[in-house]
Amino acid sequence: MSSKKIKTGHLSLDPYENAINVEYEVTVTDEDGQQTVTQKETKVRLKPIKPDTNLQKLAGDIIAKCKYISDKKYSVVEQLVHDLRRRQFQDDEDDEPVESEVSLDNIDDYMEQLYGGDDDLGDKIKGSYNVLQLCKNVGNLESLIQNMQLMSALSRVLADDYKRS
Repeated sequence: MSSKKIKTGHLSLDPYENAINVEYEVTVTDEDGQQTVTQKETKVRLKPIKPDTNLQKLAGDIIAKCKYISDKKYSVVEQLVHDLRRRQFQDDEDDEPVESEVSLDNIDDYMEQLYGGDDDLGDKIKGSYNVLQLCKNVGNLESLIQNMQLMSALSRVLADDYKRS
């Protein structure tokens, strides 16, 4: 009878997504006692982390749901979740202050600003700046990319303004 053992390896934050990369080792022992070791990697994707999220509970939930992460890695997972939240909410000190907090709920307003008249360059700049602020939060990227109206508005504005300049 063959047996299969999974050993958790290195855990790291994905640089582009709200995710934890999990490296693990699978050891399969067949009936003859021969062992085959395979190195594998998977990605645990997470929803955007809110400022009031209980990080200890979230780390426990991640370990409970991912069979490739050992309970012994709890402190590592908790630190990664903490780093991920910090990365989501870090503000670049070089950025201009935002007059009001940008939100995915206001995306329609930002698109209206993008569609502003030919003479109203200020609204286009505000609209594109607000979309940029939303893009800085990695958790927003998927929602923004899937918004076909926004993608059409951005491509039209960029193409039109490129022709003018």
